[in-house]
Formats: sequence, structure tokens, C-alpha cells
Amino acid sequence: MRDPLSRKLVMEELVRGSLPLVRDERCRHAATLLKAHGGQLRIDELAAGLGLHVRSLERLFIGHLGVSPKQLARLIRFNRLACALRAGNFASLADIAYACGYADQSHMIREYKEFTGCVPGEIGSCDMRPVTGAPGTRIVHRFRS
Repeated sequence: MRDPLSRKLVMEELVRGSLPLVRDERCRHAATLLKAHGGQLRIDELAAGLGLHVRSLERLFIGHLGVSPKQLARLIRFNRLACALRAGNFASLADIAYACGYADQSHMIREYKEFTGCVPGEIGSCDMRPVTGAPGTRIVHRFRS
């Protein structure tokens, strides 16, 4: 098991969109497959492809990454969403939701709100700030007054 500081660093890498370095080959391969499919790979199919039971895959991920495969898939999808919103080249939120692999617009908004504390397009509620030590990387911060 990783210590809390290591888990925090892994989560920061995941939010930034990069996969953390993992020693276990199966875990690294599974995370790479999830990222390659944009978070759209079913966890049972992923586990079967690796010759593992779903619960074994979950234990493997939690032990090495600190998150479940489903949570990693959600983070990958969210990262795609954040990039799409920054690019601003979609006509509607429904188009972005479809392109990023969400079931529908409301599903996308729920996950966005869960990760950031605000809804997409809410003026002044989310502040994009650079992360020190990683040029060009931005993380959404929510400030409440």
C-alpha cells in the first residue's frame, strides 16, 4: 500500500491527465488501455482482457494507484472534458458531453460539479490557476466566500 503522500501525488498526476508510474505491469497496462479508450472501456471487459476478476482488478488499482478503475475512467473523462471546455470549439454542452463519452449532458454536469463544485459555464465560480512545478498545467479550484 502507498502512503498518503504518494497517493496524493498519484491523484495530482491523474487530474493533470498523465498516468502515474506504476511498477505492476498489469496495472500499468490496464491504466494505459483506459486512457487510450478515453475512459470508455467497461471495467468488466478490461478485467476479462487482463485475465482478472473485476474485484482483483479493483484491488490492484487501489493498491498501486489509490483509486479504483472506475474512478480512473471518470478522471480520464473529466480531463477530456476540461480540455474541450478550454478549447471552446463546441456548439453546445450536449455536443461536448457526447464527444467526451458521457451518457448525456446531465451526466456530464453532475460529474463536473462533483469534481469542481460548480457547473460548466458558471461565471466567476471556478478559478483556473497554474500548478507550481508543472508549466502549463491547470487545476480547477473552488473558493467559497
